[in-house]
Amino acid sequence: EAAEGSGAADEDDGSGNSAGYFPYKPYCGNCEKDLTVVTSYDDDTTELNYTCSACGFAETVRLNEFNRGKLVWKVDWPMR
Repeated sequence: EAAEGSGAADEDDGSGNSAGYFPYKPYCGNCEKDLTVVTSYDDDTTELNYTCSACGFAETVRLNEFNRGKLVWKVDWPMR
């Protein structure tokens, strides 16, 4: 459970999207915000599709070449 007032409880944990749970949150390639939703991911090609809920931008990127994003908080905390 997140500490009261930390804001972590309100942060997206990566589980509420159509592609299922995804522990990585890409930054939008247009507005650079982290308000993106992963819509699909292919393990074989590492292609990730996302849509930005702030500006509506959608993009397909290869995760092995794309490094603009962050781990969702449920993964980030143990990684530290």
